[in-house]
Amino acid sequence: MVLYLLLVWPYTAWQLQGLELTCHVLELGLFAAALAVNTQWANAYVTLAMVVMFLTTLGLLLVFELYRLWLVVQAGWQAVREWWAERRAKAKEEREAAEAREGSGDEEGPGRMERGEGEREAVAVEVGSGDGGRPGAQPGDREGDGR
Repeated sequence: MVLYLLLVWPYTAWQLQGLELTCHVLELGLFAAALAVNTQWANAYVTLAMVVMFLTTLGLLLVFELYRLWLVVQAGWQAVREWWAERRAKAKEEREAAEAREGSGDEEGPGRMERGEGEREAVAVEVGSGDGGRPGAQPGDREGDGR
């Protein structure tokens, strides 16, 4: 596998190619150390080398995956920022267009009413009369009696 990785170079990203090559070399060393454990010489040292190679492989994989996760989060954050900027620019354009319509005095614009269309008749109500502010109520009327 190491020879294949060196000759064919199957990954386009150099980070992934380097990670795969390094991990395969460490695994090859791990297997070689596992075969050497059967002999009586330096059992403790070979076991320590196996543990170090295994943890190095694990650490490299974790670091690489965290790097890729960081790239995904960074791309997502950039997309959110662009979306938010577009939304703010669109709202600003709409607000400026609305202000331009209001400033021009155009009576035909949306949301405009012709004179008298939305006006109500003003009703004078005596303050403190006890009528609850109902139009047409007499000063002695109480709400709910119907008098």
